[in-house]
Amino acid sequence: MSKKKLVTRSVRRIGYAQLNVSINVAANASQDEIREAAISAAENKEFSEYRWEYVLTTDGPPPDMHDLELLLSLYGRLSAIGFGSDEPIDGADLVDQIGELYIETELRLQAAGVLTDEEQIASWGSN
Repeated sequence: MSKKKLVTRSVRRIGYAQLNVSINVAANASQDEIREAAISAAENKEFSEYRWEYVLTTDGPPPDMHDLELLLSLYGRLSAIGFGSDEPIDGADLVDQIGELYIETELRLQAAGVLTDEEQIASWGSN
């Protein structure tokens, strides 16, 4: 009999549902405006899933709280720079801000004991 071990993985359930919403829009509304109004109206409705699937979100164990704090910090800083929005991002400012973010992230990872030497840092950068 083969030995077994206990592992933990994150699984995401993706549900598929459809809802018809009726919305009032300007007579000359563009398709983008109609799409935005429909999505906004649908956010306040209750959906019933008619199909779903499960996907493994990572091949490794879920991140621990420290990892999540680092990821949330990174996500917040990238959002503040303008990533994830439709607003234009100034190239020169972007380079400066990403440089600052890189240094801050590197210092936090070193303080957490994750980055310990230059060879390790270089090997991660090549992946």
